[in-house]
Amino acid sequence: MSKKLSVLVASVAALSALVFAGSALAETQSQFEGGDIYYGRNVTRGDAFALGDTNATCNDTVQLRVRIHNPGPDASIDNVTVAATLPSGQATSFTSKVTVSSPNADPTSVSDTTTIKSDKTASLSYVNGSTELVSADGSTVLQKLGDTITGNGVTLPQPIGVSVNNKRYVQFKVQLKCETTPPKQIKVCELSTKTIVTIDEKDFDSNKYSKNLEDCQQTPPKEITVCELATKKVVTIKESEFDSSKYSKDLNDCKTKPAENKLQVCDLATMKIVTINEKDFDSSKYSKDFNACKQQPTTPTTPTTPTTPTVLPNTGAGSVVAVFAGAATIAGLAHRLFMWRRQTR
Repeated sequence: MSKKLSVLVASVAALSALVFAGSALAETQSQFEGGDIYYGRNVTRGDAFALGDTNATCNDTVQLRVRIHNPGPDASIDNVTVAATLPSGQATSFTSKVTVSSPNADPTSVSDTTTIKSDKTASLSYVNGSTELVSADGSTVLQKLGDTITGNGVTLPQPIGVSVNNKRYVQFKVQLKCETTPPKQIKVCELSTKTIVTIDEKDFDSNKYSKNLEDCQQTPPKEITVCELATKKVVTIKESEFDSSKYSKDLNDCKTKPAENKLQVCDLATMKIVTINEKDFDSSKYSKDFNACKQQPTTPTTPTTPTTPTVLPNTGAGSVVAVFAGAATIAGLAHRLFMWRRQTR
């Protein structure tokens, strides 16, 4: 009996030792370092990583980094996953939370937050291809990781050993984007051209533009109807184009005047047949009787019969000359009469 009791006591002692050993093992399982493990820096400004808020403005790029350290006391931690959240929407302050987790750690995860502050309303977006695994001293990129850190997270390619030399960092970038409101545009009258144009409201200058669009309604130029002297045609022109050397406001100047009747008459002054305008006929100057231009013959004077002298005529040389002179005169008159009759036939 005592022998059996001894065996039973030994068995219980062995079982107790086994349970205690298992409990001790569980208590020494490795864990992730907590505290201020998540922070950022403004890449655009060239800032260094620092705890606390990261200040930025529109279009700045910010890099966020989480420290992953296994302080022990025992085994390495594998199957390590890192996931971060990014706020959506427009804001001036963005708080991101990171979680480092592994089913082999105790506790299985640790978390921390960091804040990005913008001087203008903006939105935050992840920069594709920016997630990296960095060495223990934070200076060397060991490997590019996937772009799932802001979703289901990224899994580290190797376990985190128990040593500060096995410490690792995971970092990624985000960018601030500001939505710029397009400038308000207005329609105005451009005074120099009298044209309606669209401009940015901030560019309005009352010396150049008018918001009263009626100022661009141009009064059509006054038109007048005139006689174009060169063509004798009635045309319509702008009043400003009127030139008295080219146009006449008297439309009668474009009426075609009828051809004047012509008349052949005898010009009494020259005794010639001429053609004149009928309206110019003057009976004191002209005659419609062509016979008025015919020259009237001059009736020759009948020579006087000489009286017979009581004294016998001198039949000397003087008498002979006188006879011949008288005969010549008569012959001349006869010839003139003959020529006049010939002309009047």
